[in-house]
Amino acid sequence: MCKWLIACLLACVLSPVSLSAQEAATTTIKSDILLQSNSYDFGRLSFKGNKKKHVFYFTNTGTTPIIIQRATTSCNCIDVKYSRRPIAPGERGEINVIYDPKKELGAFNKGIHIKTSAGEITLFVKGE
Repeated sequence: MCKWLIACLLACVLSPVSLSAQEAATTTIKSDILLQSNSYDFGRLSFKGNKKKHVFYFTNTGTTPIIIQRATTSCNCIDVKYSRRPIAPGERGEINVIYDPKKELGAFNKGIHIKTSAGEITLFVKGE
């Protein structure tokens, strides 16, 4: 009787752990984003100069399409452009980052937060 009671208690205690592990496994089985690089240095810029552009390339290494849902930046000196169409598995996508030196003086180090159907990534641009 005592062994049966211990076995029941163990089953009750360990069941939520097993369920949590299964749930964690399903949330991690998502499309993956392979970035060529997550940062770019514009170098020394003239503040009277034109806008500068850099393209971040990525590959969908997962098994489901990736959709870029939103891009947010840490200042209004950066504009982000990206395709709204799904990026199929094995396909390459791009995220265009445009920096306007007229909107910010001095050295900068900015983050660009990208929310996708596969999770979130952060890109960085800097310069002086």
